[in-house]
Amino acid sequence: MNSILTTIDLKHELLMETVGRYRLAARHLHESQSIIPFKVQFPIHDIIKVDSSTNEYIFRATIEINYQFEFLHWNSNDTHNRYYDIDEIILTKTILQSLWLPDIHLKDEEFILFNIEHESAKITRNGYIIWIRRGLFTIISLIDLTYYPFDHQYIRIKMYNKQKTFKLQYEKNNITTKINSYLSRSFNLWTRFFDNTIINSNENHSLIFHEYNQLMKPILSRGWFVRTFGVESKIDSENLNYLNIYILMQRRRESHIYTTILPTLFFSVFIVIFYFSSIKSYQRLIIGLLHILATLLFIIHLDRKVSAEKLSYTPLIIRYLSIIFLIEILSLFFDHIIHSIYHGGIHFISNWLRKNGKYETQPARLSHVKLLTHGLYLNTSENDENTNILMKQLVEREESLKFEDYQQYHWHQQACLSECLCCSFFLIIIIVVFIFIFFILPTFGLPKMT
Repeated sequence: MNSILTTIDLKHELLMETVGRYRLAARHLHESQSIIPFKVQFPIHDIIKVDSSTNEYIFRATIEINYQFEFLHWNSNDTHNRYYDIDEIILTKTILQSLWLPDIHLKDEEFILFNIEHESAKITRNGYIIWIRRGLFTIISLIDLTYYPFDHQYIRIKMYNKQKTFKLQYEKNNITTKINSYLSRSFNLWTRFFDNTIINSNENHSLIFHEYNQLMKPILSRGWFVRTFGVESKIDSENLNYLNIYILMQRRRESHIYTTILPTLFFSVFIVIFYFSSIKSYQRLIIGLLHILATLLFIIHLDRKVSAEKLSYTPLIIRYLSIIFLIEILSLFFDHIIHSIYHGGIHFISNWLRKNGKYETQPARLSHVKLLTHGLYLNTSENDENTNILMKQLVEREESLKFEDYQQYHWHQQACLSECLCCSFFLIIIIVVFIFIFFILPTFGLPKMT
């Protein structure tokens, strides 16, 4: 019991002594040009809610700020020191409110609410102050599903320092912001600032921020997960540097494989069947109509699925499918017209030749004429003038049929060539539209559509 009381008394004694040195160190910081290196940690623990009807995000996170005062450490190597067994002391709420801390607040409080559930601070034997604020972030930010189902949502948290004697200066190191790989099923986000500080000669007091991006593990929650973390500075009209923290939320892609990707691939097979298969005109018409109907049903399915999100932007996939739907209608129309013209022309020539030659029945083919001629020449005794006349008529008729077959073949080749050109034309249009919508249009910024 005595040992416990002794330990408590030692901690209280060390706390009072350390708080006194803390106030002296803070006063020294205000009166000098000292720059304190900081390390900031911003772990997101859970995504509580993503409400598409109110554009509201709620997630639990912690803001942890670590910095060091040289005057606050106690000897950790001296075993004879009375504070040797004490590794850290916890600042009480009363003392915490009376001490100087970096007065970092959130900007745009009407859109960002930070409900602090837990706040604490402690000082370690090395002189590190660890200030922790944990709570719920409620952010109102417009949900953009332009790239549905591969959509992502940036959330900005703007922080600034209210200290009048200090200005918050941000300096970004030469680092790459590209995330090379992502791990799944867990999340841990650590970002460091305030290293290798440089004093700005134009300002007497400043805090200089440095950024280090690190790989992270996304956290899965109700179809969304945090993917990357970015930091950038912004100077406002009052010449204060705000620290903007960007959180990227990404919708889970695997949940849309069967509802979006596979149906798209399945419907795309109809394009190959529709243009390249050697089927009859009415069969092509039926398949084309089924293709148009399938695309229309798919558009309606996607539109109903995302309509509840109260979009400010029309998703690109719906725009793309709408254009494809129009192209399919035009393609079906022109393809059917081409078939009607060419096949009608073939039948017209055939009928015209038969009417012009006044043949009432389907004429015989050349193979039949050859067999008949060969049989007649074997029986030379029966060759007479009437037979020669019949053979001459058969040969003339066969010549007419050969001419008709040639015309039909010529028309058929032109029809096939026209189909290939029509197919290539519409495929090129589809590819160009796809490239423009998904790669070129986003670079210019998307206009709001209702």
